[in-house]
Amino acid sequence: GTIPTEIGILSSLSSLSLAENGLHGTIPTEIGKLSSLANLILNDNHLSDIIPSELGQLRFVFNSFFGSALDLSTNHLSGSIPSEIGLLSFLGLLPPGRFSLVITLNLDLSYNNLSGSIPSEVGLLHKLKDLSLS
Repeated sequence: GTIPTEIGILSSLSSLSLAENGLHGTIPTEIGKLSSLANLILNDNHLSDIIPSELGQLRFVFNSFFGSALDLSTNHLSGSIPSEIGLLSFLGLLPPGRFSLVITLNLDLSYNNLSGSIPSEVGLLHKLKDLSLS
């Protein structure tokens, strides 16, 4: 199957994990409209074409102590990493308590057919903990 473009209307969606589902086609640009995500996990599918620049519009909401992840690994994505990826923003929503919130992002784009250089805007992701591009 494919990821439907209507996914963008699910504005309260906090986690989207579609890993290992045999999905094909492109990543819909409408995913960039999801404003409450903590995780976007699309690894181990057959997604192709480019990484949409609209993913840079995501605002990751941290609601756990485990950080957030953007995992597009092990697909058939091609082209370059969009510079807009450096525009990802973050918001912590844990209640105050004895634990301090450490906001981190894991970005995994490995095992695709990406080309070109790593955009300098990736350096703007101050919350980036792990970056995998192998």
